[in-house]
Amino acid sequence: MSALGPPIPADCACPPPLTGGCTLCGDDAFPATVLEVDSTARTATIEVEGRPSSIAIDLLDAVRPGDVILVQFGFALCRAGGV
Repeated sequence: MSALGPPIPADCACPPPLTGGCTLCGDDAFPATVLEVDSTARTATIEVEGRPSSIAIDLLDAVRPGDVILVQFGFALCRAGGV
């Protein structure tokens, strides 16, 4: 586990180009724990630096409270672990 959270699964990480970072996103994604889910609106509440934040979960199926997900630009990209 890193200081930011659990390790990011290989199938969820961007392959680094020759310059050393993700070409599209600049490696700005971060792991977060889901606090609650609104399945009708396809959003979830996560905690970021001690504050709740709402994100879109359109790219994932069956997100549940307690899931650890990789988040970037307000979207859940993939699971990083969790219950």
